[in-house]
Amino acid sequence: IKNEHARIVLGSTQPTELVGRWGKPDDRRLRFGWHPVPWRETGDNIVLVWSGGAYHAGAGLRSPDDMAAETVARIKAISKRPILYRPKPKRPFKPIQGVTTSQPGVLLEQDLQNAHVMVTIGGSSCVNALLCGIPSIILGDGVTRGLSSTTIEAVDTPYLAPVEDVTQFLNDLAYCQ
Repeated sequence: IKNEHARIVLGSTQPTELVGRWGKPDDRRLRFGWHPVPWRETGDNIVLVWSGGAYHAGAGLRSPDDMAAETVARIKAISKRPILYRPKPKRPFKPIQGVTTSQPGVLLEQDLQNAHVMVTIGGSSCVNALLCGIPSIILGDGVTRGLSSTTIEAVDTPYLAPVEDVTQFLNDLAYCQ
């Protein structure tokens, strides 16, 4: 039997209508070991975590390489911080001139160590950033969209959600697992 996966969703690919508003208790979050940490308010670089072709195709987006290059240009027009580009692992990609590319095999948490902000379209990386105290800019349907900035213009001053909102989000997300 071939091992294939299917995703079934209702209304959205992310549970953004539930998380943060559902009011679930903290029992599952604590079992997962998810603890809100203070937001990092300074950092050296911007980490661009990018999705792959399947996500882009399913969401009706242009190619990942074209969108990543365009996003880098928009960031550079606003911020002087260096950019670390983390393309979808195990997929061919076009390098982007003037940015550093994450090395294969490096964990996302390592790439976030010196981050001021993470920029992404969506995916689980935004939850990893949240758990590391790194603010995000979510340009698509990322699950942490309600706790994040949603435009590149916020790259130097990203939204820092209150700890109560982060805690409730994590409580609710744990009930989606």
